[in-house]
Amino acid sequence: APTAAAASAPATAGPAPSALYAKDYEFTEDWFSAHTALWSRVLAPFRGKPGVHYLEVGLFEGRSALWVLEQVLTDPSARLTGVDLFPDPVVKERWLANLRKSGHADRATTITGYSQVELRKLPLDTYDIIYIDGSHRAADVMADAVLAWGLLKEGGVMIFDDYAARGPMSWTEAPWPPEHTPRLAVDAFLTAHSGSLELLHKQYQAIVRRTADACGPGGDACTPLGPYRYWWQRHALTRADGADVPLSPEERALVERVAGTKAAGEVTVKVPADLQSDPALAALMRRLDLRL
Repeated sequence: APTAAAASAPATAGPAPSALYAKDYEFTEDWFSAHTALWSRVLAPFRGKPGVHYLEVGLFEGRSALWVLEQVLTDPSARLTGVDLFPDPVVKERWLANLRKSGHADRATTITGYSQVELRKLPLDTYDIIYIDGSHRAADVMADAVLAWGLLKEGGVMIFDDYAARGPMSWTEAPWPPEHTPRLAVDAFLTAHSGSLELLHKQYQAIVRRTADACGPGGDACTPLGPYRYWWQRHALTRADGADVPLSPEERALVERVAGTKAAGEVTVKVPADLQSDPALAALMRRLDLRL
């Protein structure tokens, strides 16, 4: 995908703040520093861990990649892979110069090309952390997310930049149509994969952890409901061990109302507003010890 095009924080020219980096790198923009506290918390389990593999789509000048190299990929066996189209050769050289200055160039691989082409060449189930920060076009973000998901290990973390971006560089300009912003793609992705991810954060950025598929391989038309699973083709509610839960026709209708109201961008089922005071649903949830 093309290099990231919209800011998530005010741009700042000049050397990197010494508090964030070990070296005085050359950067012309700062779209990353505002996220370092969040990343420090979310990525703490990977810090110093041997063999961690990090993949970044959209390197630009390397602010985020170099921070990860210095702050997270601190074990000598940890590796970084970055993909960027680099339409401006000056930007690519700045990234490479910064990487050389870091002293970690031997642990980093730079891939120049379209992410939708290059991600297909990478090994599946390999990366512990993936950062999607390329094009803002929803179609590109969706393609990057789908391709990268197969590369992410179970337990791995995927970060989407610019989830809340309006589109243009200036916050005073009118917002762009939804197909030109990441939110449309990220929301669709989150809901489509809601059975195999945990939502860790969703504000300006969206961050998820990949989990085992709650419905198992193939997960045929299944919606997780707390510790239960609702199977739409069989119209059956099952426990975690696969045993069916007896339901009356009225109870089954209530379960389907609840299970079928997840909106785009949501990863968990919520009780619809018109059912929150329904006594029959309340009784069913008490009987099942179901909390949503």
